[in-house]
Amino acid sequence: MKRKILSLVLSLAMLVSLAVPALAAEATFPDVQGHWGESSVERWAGVGVLNGTDTGSFNPDANMTRAEFAQMMVNLMGYTGKSGTFSDVPSDAWYAGAINALAAAGVMQGDGNGHANPLSSISRAEAAVLLCRALKLEPSSSAKLSFADASSVPSWAEDAMAALSERGMISGVGGNQIAPLVNITRASVAKLIDNMVSVYVTSADQVVTGTVKGLVVVAAGGATFTDATVKENVVVAPKAGAAAIKVTGKSTID
Repeated sequence: MKRKILSLVLSLAMLVSLAVPALAAEATFPDVQGHWGESSVERWAGVGVLNGTDTGSFNPDANMTRAEFAQMMVNLMGYTGKSGTFSDVPSDAWYAGAINALAAAGVMQGDGNGHANPLSSISRAEAAVLLCRALKLEPSSSAKLSFADASSVPSWAEDAMAALSERGMISGVGGNQIAPLVNITRASVAKLIDNMVSVYVTSADQVVTGTVKGLVVVAAGGATFTDATVKENVVVAPKAGAAAIKVTGKSTID
């Protein structure tokens, strides 16, 4: 009898386990769950590069401001310099440190009139330029923009957008349009960084191996490349300090 009861209990337990689906991990931000940019947002929020709002949301479809983009860049790279060159950046503003650090690093240059326009939305072209400057990404000599609206890309953004386009790191918005002057959303920024940075080194004992198609950003005290083939730049972020890069085995870093 005891064996029959035990067998029945086990059978019921198996039936219950089959009837109840496994619970998926909850998203860091409730408003990105099921969103097309969820995995990118989660990846970069997980390493402290992207932040949410005071209410715990991320607002993935909202336009990202230049101030927010500057803070994201500082979180990604760890710029610490200071520059008070912009007349529209109050010293006590929450974004002052980030914008001034980007200016000191030569990444953000303003509009030519001494303005950073921190609360304005940032366009797809502007985002491309700032990221390419920071991550030292340039187009090949044969790079071309084949989008139908390629003529609308400002001359100052042509190299950056071509560099990203030829590598498949930036895509159009539909209708073969790259839409350089359209404001970029917060989720789209997360996706763009995701497309550019294949490996983000966050600990000194992290090992990079295998074929890496995108950029490697070293954001910690060092990195080891073992039997690795890196197709793009290895960028040592300022936050990594004097990072020690070790290359072992049959590694190739272009």
